[in-house]
Amino acid sequence: MKVVAQPLMSSSNGKRQAAGNFFNKHSFDYFNDIGSGTALIPLATPQSWVVGSDNVHGGMLTHLNGFTDEASAISGTSNTDFSAGVGVAVGFDANVMSKENSIGGSFGYTQSTSKGLLTMIDINGDGLPDKLFLDAGSNGLYYRPNLSGTTGKTGFGDMERMRRAFVRAVGQPPRSVRRTAIEQRAAAGS
Repeated sequence: MKVVAQPLMSSSNGKRQAAGNFFNKHSFDYFNDIGSGTALIPLATPQSWVVGSDNVHGGMLTHLNGFTDEASAISGTSNTDFSAGVGVAVGFDANVMSKENSIGGSFGYTQSTSKGLLTMIDINGDGLPDKLFLDAGSNGLYYRPNLSGTTGKTGFGDMERMRRAFVRAVGQPPRSVRRTAIEQRAAAGS
């Protein structure tokens, strides 16, 4: 991995009292990672990425051209919403348009469920965001490693089941780790 040292920049801002003493000062440090020498280069040359299709779908029904239920290359969420409401009012006035001498009530109910389908998060510890996604066919959690830092490629590696990656990193399956933690807590409480 190529690491480029950036110059540390500083900035501060403050308020002075009438006597000239600071009574409030804010300062922060930052790395100048968008400059090259004295020239400001906020955006690098565009690079094409091969992101592939992870076949992540939200199950949305649509009949509009250009809209699909496929998640984007960097995120996807499926939402289900339900709302219902009812209102009842009784009036005791001869004028039915009047609210005088009336009483009423209403009730509303809303339920929402969100399910994350795809997100970008560092899974393998290399500091780069990897693709973590739910495969609808197997209902399994998979990830594809970001290759841009280690290989210089602009894309993602082959998909791997998270359980397999966990076992490789930790040495045992998630259930074994969970069981051991529960047993240790129980033994500590005894």
